[in-house]
Amino acid sequence: TLALTDISDKNSVAGPFSVGSAITKTYNDVESKVVVLGSSLAFNEQALNLSSFANGEVLINSINWLCDLDEEAAVAIDVKENSQVLVTFDNLENVLWLICLILILPLGTMVGGFVVWSIRRKR
Repeated sequence: TLALTDISDKNSVAGPFSVGSAITKTYNDVESKVVVLGSSLAFNEQALNLSSFANGEVLINSINWLCDLDEEAAVAIDVKENSQVLVTFDNLENVLWLICLILILPLGTMVGGFVVWSIRRKR
């Protein structure tokens, strides 16, 4: 069985928690921008390749916001191409597959069917 354990104590702070912040501050008529995100692991290659999360979009949008880029000049996420792997067989492999699929598999099925048929017939 699975037992759930409550690890909170009376000093724990209840969520929700911010995982990122975007800050703008003006000092001496100069505007500064900072983006602070909770974890660098959210932007490693493995996390960015997961299609179910929008971590890549958050990163690109943060860069666009920091650089004050409009939509035309904005950094864009490239579309991934689905690569197809071509499997090639030499002549020997072709002959082996042909023998397996055309001779051995059907003959094995027929022999198995004959064995089942003869066992049931003797009952």
